[in-house]
Amino acid sequence: MATPETPFSTIATLAGTLASTSKRLEKRRQIADYLKSIRPDEIPAAVLLLTAKIFPEKEQKALNVGWATLDKALRDTRQSTLEPDPLTVLEVQRAFDSIAATSGKESVAKKRRQLESLFGRATEAEREILLKNIFGEMRIGVNEGVMLEALADAATVNADLVRLAHMFTGDLGRTAAIAVLEGEAGLSTLSVRLFTPVKPMMAEMAGELQDVIDEHGGRTALEQARGRGARLQPPPVGRDGERARGRGNREPDPRQ
Repeated sequence: MATPETPFSTIATLAGTLASTSKRLEKRRQIADYLKSIRPDEIPAAVLLLTAKIFPEKEQKALNVGWATLDKALRDTRQSTLEPDPLTVLEVQRAFDSIAATSGKESVAKKRRQLESLFGRATEAEREILLKNIFGEMRIGVNEGVMLEALADAATVNADLVRLAHMFTGDLGRTAAIAVLEGEAGLSTLSVRLFTPVKPMMAEMAGELQDVIDEHGGRTALEQARGRGARLQPPPVGRDGERARGRGNREPDPRQ
């Protein structure tokens, strides 16, 4: 007999427990125990939901849901008079996949209806976790670093091995599944693969390029560096009458 899917409520319960403690080791233990208790095919989804990533970083997927759509979906959600079947971890992941795949004509309305259906089956606690994932911030004290250490605990391996494996996969969910299910043997087989971006690990800053080359004895693989900025839309005039100004003390162009 097949093992039933794990209720999504377990993610909400675990998130509440994790938020209630500031002890890093305790967070790691709770996550490791949880991941070892669920079905193997649920591990990637559970890890992504606990870190509010929804989709692996290497995948070019996004929900593309605006605040207006989300707000309307929340206001129009109707709780069924019948007792709905409890949401499961995999159902939530499938719902997010479906929303991300929705495009074309009437896509905004279709996304809104899918959100209404999802929210309608969720309890208040589950709905809070869904919203946190949509906004991309769980606020439970579990960042990627804590999660990788928890995976090391679950696999009973050195955390550096998990970090290295994650650098090669670029997919936190896949890294988790390999760590929990295959342990050191599975993690040790991972390496650089063609067309799979390598995730940078934490490293020391170098003042000059020559310093890097000298440190590595003349053999250095260089990664393409990209700088990221931020696009802001502040109100042109604040409550106190002050105007927003950009670089060079210039007022922003409202047409941009």
